[in-house]
Amino acid sequence: MSKRWQASRRSDVHLKEWNEEFVVYNGFTASTHLLGPAAVAVLLTVIESDTPVTVTDLLDHLGLKGRDVAAGEADTIGSILDELEQIELIEVATS
Repeated sequence: MSKRWQASRRSDVHLKEWNEEFVVYNGFTASTHLLGPAAVAVLLTVIESDTPVTVTDLLDHLGLKGRDVAAGEADTIGSILDELEQIELIEVATS
């Protein structure tokens, strides 16, 4: 079964664009992160979703599913999800 991701219950996310990158502040952990546009697109999709999302859901939402998607794009999104989890902005859904 594929992992499903959701906004972390331990996050209070605030974004500010800065020179084509984004400063993300997590008020819960009091940590600040600098993210690129792809990571922010993934983060916002997960946060704004009413239900946990999979890599396939993200590919669809970002307009990549209908194309001949290379495995590398799915791997890239998977890596972004892993990094966002590591910095406690999102988490794997447990149910």
